Amino acid sequence: MRIWERKFRLPGYMAGARSAYYPVFGLLRSDSDLVHKIIHHGNLLNPVLVETAEKEGVFVHPLLLEGGEGDAVYRKALRDRRNLLGMLLVCTLAACLSLFVIEEPKQIVFTLLAVLTAAILYASADYRQVFKYRERLAERCMYYGWLFTSSRLYISGLFLLFLVNGLFQFGLSDDGFLERFGMIYHIASSEPWRTVTGSLIHSGFAHWLTNLILGVVIVSFCGPSQRHFAFPVFLLGGIISFSMTLAWVLYVVPSQADGLVGSSGGLSALLGSQLVLMIRRRRSYPDRFVLTVFYFVAVTMIAGGGFVDTVSLTCHVFGLLAGAMMGLVVPDYLSVNENATPEGGV
Repeated sequence: MRIWERKFRLPGYMAGARSAYYPVFGLLRSDSDLVHKIIHHGNLLNPVLVETAEKEGVFVHPLLLEGGEGDAVYRKALRDRRNLLGMLLVCTLAACLSLFVIEEPKQIVFTLLAVLTAAILYASADYRQVFKYRERLAERCMYYGWLFTSSRLYISGLFLLFLVNGLFQFGLSDDGFLERFGMIYHIASSEPWRTVTGSLIHSGFAHWLTNLILGVVIVSFCGPSQRHFAFPVFLLGGIISFSMTLAWVLYVVPSQADGLVGSSGGLSALLGSQLVLMIRRRRSYPDRFVLTVFYFVAVTMIAGGGFVDTVSLTCHVFGLLAGAMMGLVVPDYLSVNENATPEGGV
């Protein structure tokens, strides 16, 4: 038995109109029209649970609803995935045509093509191996429902961390902030604390926002399964990735850049840890869900090396490897005794 193979009962729920529950925000809405809209016009990743018609106060992912409601959600899921594949193919064609128009720099276009190719490969493989088999998709959606109810603490923690360092960097500091706290290569060997501060700050607001959005996605599915190991993996993975990148730049391949900042090394460590954990305990996770983690790894690696520079790619790789090593000791929290009922489960 796996801990996420449970329906969710909302504690203290008072019967009324059929309800939708947004666990990430702790929001309950008793609105039959909203429930109808979610069933017929929502998508699988919408972080909402719907009250079952058979049992008041019990909430499930919309795909797991019985009868025609679940059928409607499944048909729309297939249609949405086919539409996504079509859109990705159109975007890829447009990117290919742009190569004949754009003279320099073409690196961004090639990187975009690589990201789109990874997306097409993932979406098509996921469609053939999961979406076409309703029982596999239902299993994954049950897992999604558990993630929706379990990820708020980890998302809030990451958001608070980013908010504090963002306010400190962009609101309270001057233009010399990066020079004082970033990992500047030529002085970081004598000031090793910069591998800590550098892994938590960012080059600018766009860099901060991009990593925050990516971090929310990653921690939403890595946090609940790694539990109290998640943030140590993130923080320690960032430090290790920066330390290894510094050694790489100083002793192997010099960099034209002056230094390095950003939390993507720690985020890569979370992915590496999750990947190894899923390989070690693959039966604790939905069938073929590892495809999704591989996809995030591929996009992180491609974007880091293509949109920024090879040093960032090196940092991502070291973060991934550091996380993978830590993933060897992260316990499996998802397998539980058959008689154990987690809080909120039925």
